[in-house]
Amino acid sequence: SLKLSSEDIHKMAQQRMKVIPSKEKINIAVFCKNDLVFGLGRMYEALLRPDTYNVMVFRSHKEAMEWLGV
Repeated sequence: SLKLSSEDIHKMAQQRMKVIPSKEKINIAVFCKNDLVFGLGRMYEALLRPDTYNVMVFRSHKEAMEWLGV
């Protein structure tokens, strides 16, 4: 069981933004089973820079993996 708060999501986004960006966008798939975590995933998506990160939130593990090309 993973417990996250909106403050945790802000901290995660801040840490991710410290990563030196590559020349290409970084794809991040967020897989969430329940509604609360899905909402937190969408918050994470909104906090990251869209010019550097391509974030998608999924309810299906299979769809997330397909989107990543794995």
